[in-house]
Amino acid sequence: MQVGEELAGRRLILVIGALFAAKAIALFAFSCYEVAHGALGADFAIFYQAWTLIARGDFNPDSTVTGQPFWKDHLAIAMWPLALGGLVTRSPLFLKAVQDAASAGADFIGALWTVDILRSAGLRRRTAWALLVAATVSLLFNPWTFYANAFDFHFYTIGALFLMASLWSFYKGNRLAGVLCALGICSGGDVNATYAVGVGATVAIADRRFWKEGLFIVVASVAIVVGMHAIGAGVGSSISEAYGYLTPGRRGSEPSVLSIARGMATHPVVVLRTLWDQRLRVYANLGPDGWIGYFSPWAIGPWSVLLLENLLHRGIAGIGPSRFALPGFQFAGGYSLLAPGATGVVIWLQRQFRNERIALVAAILLTINALGWAVAWLPGLSAAWVSVPVGLAGQIRRLDRSTGNDVQVLASQGIVGGVADRTFVEQFFGPWDYKVYSGRMRVVLTTYSGIQVATVEESAAAIAQLLESKRSQVISTSNDIWVIDYRPKDRTEQLPLGYRRGTLPAAAFPTDVGRRVLADDPSQNRLEVDGENLTGGFLLRNAYFRRPPGAYDVSLTLTAADPVVIEVRDASKNVLVVRKEFRSPSPRRLDLQVVLPYSGGDPLYDGIGPFVCPAWRSSPYDALEIRIWAPAHTRAQVSTLGVTGRDVEIQ
Repeated sequence: MQVGEELAGRRLILVIGALFAAKAIALFAFSCYEVAHGALGADFAIFYQAWTLIARGDFNPDSTVTGQPFWKDHLAIAMWPLALGGLVTRSPLFLKAVQDAASAGADFIGALWTVDILRSAGLRRRTAWALLVAATVSLLFNPWTFYANAFDFHFYTIGALFLMASLWSFYKGNRLAGVLCALGICSGGDVNATYAVGVGATVAIADRRFWKEGLFIVVASVAIVVGMHAIGAGVGSSISEAYGYLTPGRRGSEPSVLSIARGMATHPVVVLRTLWDQRLRVYANLGPDGWIGYFSPWAIGPWSVLLLENLLHRGIAGIGPSRFALPGFQFAGGYSLLAPGATGVVIWLQRQFRNERIALVAAILLTINALGWAVAWLPGLSAAWVSVPVGLAGQIRRLDRSTGNDVQVLASQGIVGGVADRTFVEQFFGPWDYKVYSGRMRVVLTTYSGIQVATVEESAAAIAQLLESKRSQVISTSNDIWVIDYRPKDRTEQLPLGYRRGTLPAAAFPTDVGRRVLADDPSQNRLEVDGENLTGGFLLRNAYFRRPPGAYDVSLTLTAADPVVIEVRDASKNVLVVRKEFRSPSPRRLDLQVVLPYSGGDPLYDGIGPFVCPAWRSSPYDALEIRIWAPAHTRAQVSTLGVTGRDVEIQ
């Protein structure tokens, strides 16, 4: 039997299908793990709220997460037919399952496309099978597809299925299916539509028979993107903040998609310098599939769009390189494309040098490389995306079920996704004036759990303000979660929360051996231990303040009938800065002068060996931690604490 006949066999297709069905199951299993732990953040909240509201019959839902009608965010029209699933179930697992199936389906098409390439390559049996194994391994174990799916829910992953179906259809000569699938990419919103531009360009490059179809897709996709923005959609793309620097000299005018493209073409040095600065992240995104797949004529169009969009993005408020450069959901549309692309490039090289050993050695290296990236990054998947204890997640679910749909929920960004199946929900992401939508607001803060943007200090400041308000009622509190009801004056109120304060209540922070006392008079709120602690432990811990290196004054108001030990530490470097024993039978303010000598932020995982991807560091500053150790049978209490000194520029 010839190798082409072997690769055309039905049994092989069934085996490949079974492998990618197993990947879909693995992706869904991790989604179940995330949902069970409540690890669903703000991005999930945007889509989950819209999905549930559309399923309830609100076909023009307002997104209170983004503060605008949902359609204005990205105009992801695919959400409306997807909402039919809400007639069967309202579980957040539905959206995750759709995403997982689409991701595995895109990879499956990548494997089938690789089989098609190898059938006509004229390679020896051993070489052909080695290349198929290499492509299958990279598609099955690319860690970035797992990371992309783990980050909430996005239409980029679903767009990958349409993208792969479109290009594969063109490769097989099916023009109509190729065009329809390319337009299907646009159903995921304005960003997805830009990927379709890359599809059209690459079709015209890869096979000149289809240059008309490719040109049509480019023109149609550009028109769709421009049209979306013309009617006010695509606000979520924030192109002015993210890409406005590419259009210098246009003060007073809002940059458009076309003006940004023109700016990129007329200022290539800026583009090239930015790409060079982000070269390690380019390397990481392309790494698991062997980098060379980018140079396939079938891949270079979409991947050029992906790299330019995400690496040139200047992040929140245009402050600098954004997290979009990291491997993950922003590149999800292209990962499945690299394996068949790499196979095609290897075969081209083999033909140029007329040496089949090149293809065999390349296949072995590609397999080893794919496994190396998987070993380096897949074990950290859970730690990267799941930081909510399962017990806390259960508590949040019970709280969600007991909170009426007419109640507005303002929840920490790291858990807000799981409670977003309601009319009014917002994320707490730090200092902001939060809009009031209903006559009752429930604030749910999980300072130390979930993937948070708000700092510990900002969450504590929000708690402090709510404790001081006569309109607030504390529902429950623990080291892990605060639940406070707030009744606004009216629905025009803006509630400012999270802004910097000189002093914070110690009760807002965790305690191990003490108890939290909340009084009618906020000045009496405290953490206290009354001598009944049988073992030593922390009366106060995890009071973190992000600060640049410099000199600071740390103040505490406390009473200690028995000696306690106060420590100020650089928690990021695990270095003791100041240690002081304290005793005072009456309340006293203690001021400590400290010097925070280090910076650089917390140590984050960047990979191992050649399988490296620099982490995105949310803050360049170290965390200064204040904590108080109480020996066994200690009587002490602490009411306030604070850090003053040189102000932080960016948190």
